[in-house]
Amino acid sequence: MDVCWVPRVNFDLVNNWEYLGPWDVILTPLFIVMAYGIASRVRAKKEPVNPVYRYFTKGILAKIAGGIGLGIIYVFYYQGGDTLNYWQDAGTLRNLMFKDFFCYLDILFGDTSTSNFFCFDEDETGLPMSIFIRDPPHVNSLSALH
Repeated sequence: MDVCWVPRVNFDLVNNWEYLGPWDVILTPLFIVMAYGIASRVRAKKEPVNPVYRYFTKGILAKIAGGIGLGIIYVFYYQGGDTLNYWQDAGTLRNLMFKDFFCYLDILFGDTSTSNFFCFDEDETGLPMSIFIRDPPHVNSLSALH
């Protein structure tokens, strides 16, 4: 009996790159360098007063690496999940904003009734994955402002 406790991963890079574009690859290092520069200035200013700030820059970089790592795991390993559903729902709401602004405002302010579900169509806006099922409407509504 062959027991393998390591899950098999399908690294289908063609389908998973729909979440990452060229701007993500170009701008992410620039933002990391900017965050490092700001964190270094804060550390230099605060470290003489509070010596614990010597770990500030390393902590900021660890948080950024953890966030990027979590995103990579959800995109390439799990190939979905609530993190990506929020992203897709935000895009769907953004499309609805341009199609029917008043229906968008209804959903933005929490009216996730069945009648507002029919504001979406599969071709123009895309169908929401989770707004009308179980998620608090304000989370996806605020994400639509990205």
